[in-house]
Amino acid sequence: MQNKREKTLLVPILSLIIIVLVFALGFVMGRMGFNVAWDNGEINYTIKGQLYPEEKEVNFDHFWDVWNRLESQYVDKDLNEEDMVNGAIKGMVASLGDRATRYYTAEETQEYEFQRSGGLEGIGIELGYLDNKVIIKKVFENTPAEKSGLLYGDIISEVDGEDISFWDIYDVASKIRGEKGTKIKLLILRDKDEQVFEVERDEVFIKSIDWEMLENDLALITVRRFTENDFASFALLWDRVISDVAKENPAGIIIDLRGNGGGFLDGATYLAGEFVDKGSVILFVKGREGKLIKHKVER
Repeated sequence: MQNKREKTLLVPILSLIIIVLVFALGFVMGRMGFNVAWDNGEINYTIKGQLYPEEKEVNFDHFWDVWNRLESQYVDKDLNEEDMVNGAIKGMVASLGDRATRYYTAEETQEYEFQRSGGLEGIGIELGYLDNKVIIKKVFENTPAEKSGLLYGDIISEVDGEDISFWDIYDVASKIRGEKGTKIKLLILRDKDEQVFEVERDEVFIKSIDWEMLENDLALITVRRFTENDFASFALLWDRVISDVAKENPAGIIIDLRGNGGGFLDGATYLAGEFVDKGSVILFVKGREGKLIKHKVER
């Protein structure tokens, strides 16, 4: 009788333990990015990520503490968790203090790809840094910026009344871009004088490579950036320009790289290959581990 009673008690206790273990396992798996679902009697699961990277001793308690406080105490209840995660990642990358290293969200990546292809809606300027100030690095021809009188070297102090002194250059560019037909006000510092320019945005298409014949039978090839939709597109455009220039039989060629915004390293080496023998080393790249990688002309 006693054994039967013990067995009867043992079953509910074991069931409770199993339920608690399953719940705990589900919680941990959820935090680690496991998604589990039943499908016709089979278990399907996906792994979105790990709770902690392998061999990383990082304490995320403070992160989750702030996260939970925001979720429970922030006045605006409609928090966008995806934006919060992206913001945290951007902050992590920004902590490196390297302005050339930046994290893009999916939307920003799409916008970047569109700009890289040469098309955008804005005013037609390229930005740069000078003594930690945002300056106009290039004013493109036949654009709203040129028509409004903006010049190379102008320092941008405010955009639509907002002080951008401590802004990232990409955020300034994003603020300046906008829908065709809308206007934007820029406070410009030029020769120690401040001027306000109101510019109406328009569709702007910028050629990566352009050329013209100068006096004395010299050809001027302007390379604004080493990029198109992809490297193959850049190489094709370069070959087309060189072919057109060759038809003019110039006495010499000038390659203008002033204000070049960068792009594909392969694009730069491809261009250099026009003037250097095949197999020649164009440059060395030193990686994190200290290993030198040679980039050679392949054509």
